[in-house]
Amino acid sequence: SIATVNDGLRSGSANFFLAGTPPTPQLSNLAAAQQINTTTNFALTWNPLGGSSLDIVSVVILDGASNLVYSSPAPFASNALTGTSTALIIPAGALPAGRSLIGHLTIGKPGLPNTSAYPGATGLGALARDTEFPLATLPPIARRLQVVPPGAPPFAVGFMGEAHRNYLL
Repeated sequence: SIATVNDGLRSGSANFFLAGTPPTPQLSNLAAAQQINTTTNFALTWNPLGGSSLDIVSVVILDGASNLVYSSPAPFASNALTGTSTALIIPAGALPAGRSLIGHLTIGKPGLPNTSAYPGATGLGALARDTEFPLATLPPIARRLQVVPPGAPPFAVGFMGEAHRNYLL
């Protein structure tokens, strides 16, 4: 049942065509997920789920206040995770440096869509399992100014830091 904004309480049925409850997801690199270098891509990996390409898999990463920090592609998108997936590449710069985070790895075995209980809406039930896990990112890289050796004018100063960050000199 769902409480709609304009149409009151609506209900429908969920039909499951895949037998059994999905397995509990287990990370295979939990130790590495406690020292994520945010300046490079990070592969979050898990044990095979024994699922199919019809299963829905998602990864969600939250901060301490439950704000969304990063998530895998939406289910049914062309690059979405499925029951055959065993990793998610988190791109460099996607996570904040020096933070403790909370991740969720979820697998769902969907039922048949219901397109008639609430005209204009499609409902999809799923049997799901979720694993919550901690993540931690390394502190930001210390920035330093680097003076280019004296030689030909003009005098030059080089600065090393992370890409896509603003710096005030």
